[in-house]
Parts: sequence; C-alpha cells; structure tokens
Amino acid sequence: MTNDPFHRSRLLANLLISLVLFQPLPGLTQTATPSPSSPQLAAEREQLENQKLKQEIEKLEQETVKIEKEAANLDQNFWEENSALVTTIASLANAVTAIVAIIGAFVTIGRQLTEIRREKNQQLDQRFTSIVERLGSEQSELKASATVSLLTFLEPGYEKYWEQVYLIVLANLKLDNQDATINRLLVQVFEQVIDVYLKPELTRLTETERKFQLDLSGCYINGITLANLSLIPANLSEAHLERAVLRQTQLIGARLQKANLTYSYLDNVNLDQANLKEAVFSDYHNRSKSDPKTLIINSSLNQANLISVQLKRSTVENTTFQGARLQEIHLDGAILRGVSFVRGNLNTAFFKGAILERVDFAEADLQRAKFQGAVFDDLTLESIARNPSWTKAEFDDNITQRLKDKMQFLGQS
Repeated sequence: MTNDPFHRSRLLANLLISLVLFQPLPGLTQTATPSPSSPQLAAEREQLENQKLKQEIEKLEQETVKIEKEAANLDQNFWEENSALVTTIASLANAVTAIVAIIGAFVTIGRQLTEIRREKNQQLDQRFTSIVERLGSEQSELKASATVSLLTFLEPGYEKYWEQVYLIVLANLKLDNQDATINRLLVQVFEQVIDVYLKPELTRLTETERKFQLDLSGCYINGITLANLSLIPANLSEAHLERAVLRQTQLIGARLQKANLTYSYLDNVNLDQANLKEAVFSDYHNRSKSDPKTLIINSSLNQANLISVQLKRSTVENTTFQGARLQEIHLDGAILRGVSFVRGNLNTAFFKGAILERVDFAEADLQRAKFQGAVFDDLTLESIARNPSWTKAEFDDNITQRLKDKMQFLGQS
C-alpha cells in the first residue's frame, strides 16, 4: 500500500462520491416517500433532489480533478527544487560504490602480494641454505660458486641475511686447509660484509657483544683491506694478515699475539695498548731483496706490547712507540724515519744494520740494545747521547766514539 498523500485524497474523494450515489441523504429519506394525496408533488421533489445530487457530484468531481492537478504540480515542483540534491545523492552513491570496489581490489591485491612475499622468502631461504651446504663441499668448484653467490645476499633488501653471512664467512676463514683461490674469494666477501654489516652493527653493540663479533683469532685474511674501521676490542691473535692493508683503523687494545703481518701496510693505525707480542711483520729468513717490505706510517703504537715482535727489514715512518714494551723487538735492517721511542722499553732490542733518521730515544731504556752495523743521522745520535742508558747498549766502535764526542759537545753547550 502506497503512502502518497495525494493518492489517499483521490481515494477519499471517490469514496464520498460512492456514498452520495448509493446512500440516501438523511433529509431526503423522510421526503422521498410520496404522499398518496400528492403524487405530483412527490415527483417534483424527487426531480429536484436528483438535480441537487447531480450538482453535488459534479462539484466533487471538479474538486477531485483540482486536487489531482495540485498534487501533480506539487510533485513536479518537489523534484525540480531538489534535483541538485538528488543528483548529489546519486553521485555519492556511485562514489561509495566505486570506493567499496577499490577497497575490495586493494584487499585482494594485498593478499596476493603477501602470498607472493611469503613464497619469495621461502625460495630465498632455500637458496641460502643451498649455498651454505655447497660451502662445505669437497669440490673446489662448488665452494667457489657458493662463495661468490653470497655477495647477492649482501645487497639492499637482504638485510636479514647479513649477520648470517658474516658468521658463516668468518667460520670458513678460520679453516687452515682452505684452497688459496677460495680463501681470496672469502676475503673479498668478508670485506663487503664488514662494510655493509659490521661497521654499522658495532656502533650499537655492548662491549661483550663486540668481543664476540670481533673474534678474528686464527683467521686467514691475507691481503685484506681494513680501512676507516674501529675494531675495538678486536682479537686477531695468530691471525694471518700477510699483505694486509690497514688504513685509518682503530685497534686500541687489540690482541695480535703471534699475528702474521708480513709485508703488511699500516697507515694511520692506532694500536695503542695493543698486544703484539711475538707478532711477525717480516719473514726475514724466507724473503729476497725483491720482495715488498712491511710499511708502517703515520701510526700510533703507544703503550703497546711489542715484545719479541719481528719487524726485520721493515719501513717505519712518522710513527710513535711512546711508553711501549719493546723488549727483544727485531728491527734488524729496518728503515726508521721520524719514529719516537720516548719512554719505550727497548731492553735487548735489535737494531743491527738498521737505518735511523730523526729517531727519538728520549728516556727510553736502551740497556743491552744492539745497534751494530746501524746507520744514524746527527739528530738520532744526539737523542741517544742525551739518554744516559746508551752506555749500556752495544754500538760499533766508531759510533761509540761519536756518541762520546756528542756528550762532550752537549756538556760544553
């Protein structure tokens, strides 16, 4: 049933017409019965009543038509006046429909992308596991291929694998029976993982965690380049660092006991308080004159432990060993320029055949130090002459005489 008010008006009008047509009016009921005495009068009254009724019906019909016209005009005016609102509602309905459709599409796409990522991660995990397994293979070709493949997992987007790559490569670098080619590849990967993972990682680790991550003891990392790096406190004891390049590297307090740094290059390296006891910087017995030399320049080894360190035929320039423990250090045949041994303990140190230029021995312990065959410039001799302990050291006779002359000269000045 409709709730249109104008429709209800039309029904009411039709009902009134029906009532008038089929139900006699109360006033007419009493006068409609003709009197037997006046039949003509009754007929006239009936005619009059019928005319009146007809007029009423026509009037009601006219009113009905008028109401219908007014209703139609009102309906039309409503839609004309509210056409903008209707249009807006229709537009909003379309927009809501479109938004719902777009949201549904995004939800579907999101689910698909999640599934794709999950499958991709599973594939990457399987691939990484396969690479690790091939690293343990007895076949050199498989190991070499696996080592190179690790570089892929050091790219951006593979961050979750970086620590695993670091630890896996570190473990493999400690194997002493590694093929030379495989070792070189591992060192290259290790240099990459140090840059992308270790450098930023060390800034947030506790000291205990740093000690674990920097346990490089016994590693075969020949030819490695460690630049602009802080490895505090690193454990490089018995590590193989032949031909290594250390540039602007912080190794304060590092453990380098018995480390092999033959032909290494140290530039602006801080080894203060480091323990290099019995470390080897040059293999004196197994090298020829054409072999490169160990080079240490612009570095600091203050208060370091260099007891029995092998630096034979090495070149040391603009480097300080102030307060260092240098007992029995071997600097035979070395070239020393701009070096400071101030307050260093050089008891029983070996300088045989060394070339010393601008070397400062102020307050150093020179007892039983051996300088036979060494070559000195005047500044170095003057520094030795000012140190009373030189008299307990061993020099060639001509150098001893020159030192005595220096003492007399200094005494006169």
